[in-house]
Amino acid sequence: MKLKKQYNTQISGLLAGLFIPLFVALIFYLLNVDRFGGTERLLWYIRTVDITTKLLSLFLLPNLLLFFYFNWQNFLSAARGVLFSTFIYAGIIIYLKFF
Repeated sequence: MKLKKQYNTQISGLLAGLFIPLFVALIFYLLNVDRFGGTERLLWYIRTVDITTKLLSLFLLPNLLLFFYFNWQNFLSAARGVLFSTFIYAGIIIYLKFF
């Protein structure tokens, strides 16, 4: 029960929801930087092909899994934090897509 109280906070869900997509982006970078011959060429390709918002959306998929896991464990406050962090990323994606 103590573990549930410790991790069932909106702040812990928010932090997990903010950092897990960044971790997935880091994995994507590490897997693809050698294929493109460096960071600059990888970023150039992402901007040229215009897949920035698509990639950001894919990086959010682990948040969906985390949200369902917290929901299943009845960590409802943490699930609320993950949902809020996903809305933050959604705002960033909308801004990048239309402005």
